[in-house]
Amino acid sequence: MAHQARIDCYEVQSDEKVEMNTAAAAGMLVSNHSYGPKFAKDSIALGVYTSECREFDQIAYGNKYYLQFHAAGNDRDESEGIKYDILIGSANAKTSSPSGR
Repeated sequence: MAHQARIDCYEVQSDEKVEMNTAAAAGMLVSNHSYGPKFAKDSIALGVYTSECREFDQIAYGNKYYLQFHAAGNDRDESEGIKYDILIGSANAKTSSPSGR
């Protein structure tokens, strides 16, 4: 029931992975991460599964009912020929649900 919901807010500058793991272990079911790195055409990390992604996946693996939503971004310029594999940062984690426009 929504009237019984509790919302926890954290600063982006803090160590979000520690806070996420602690909150998930305490019963948090959903988290929203509506921020991410700025898209850059020359980025070599487009669509790449990084060590950061692995850390997010490890949190999800250890907390099986916890669902993470990460910003997928949508700030590409199709006129420059970039149409696919533009997810960057934590949106590439395998156990997160990328969300975007």
